[in-house]
Amino acid sequence: MASTFIQYQNGKGFNIAEEFMQLMIYYIHKELEKPQYAFINKNLFIMGHEGIINGISSGYLTLPWKRILVSTEEEQTMIQILQNVKISLQNSIAQIYYPIAQIYLSNDSADLQSVSAKIG
Repeated sequence: MASTFIQYQNGKGFNIAEEFMQLMIYYIHKELEKPQYAFINKNLFIMGHEGIINGISSGYLTLPWKRILVSTEEEQTMIQILQNVKISLQNSIAQIYYPIAQIYLSNDSADLQSVSAKIG
């Protein structure tokens, strides 16, 4: 399974299996859509995420947060969103594991587009 290093700033970032990038964006998107999160460029987040989730931007992943986040407060809000996503993923790991395991057993990574429908 190939992995990619997603870099944010000054070498900070994380490694992720390429097959899980779309799934990661799905969970970030669901959290970001909540009305308590206010960003000046929230529509850019939503449009970009929807393109990835719907397979329009498949084959690569960009997180242009450095360009979209306009203040330290927005950066802190994004950190809170990511922390909430991490908790959500930890709490629902069984729901996530089964559909992904089925995809790997079938050896059909094209099915990853439908993972969000299976677990959402």
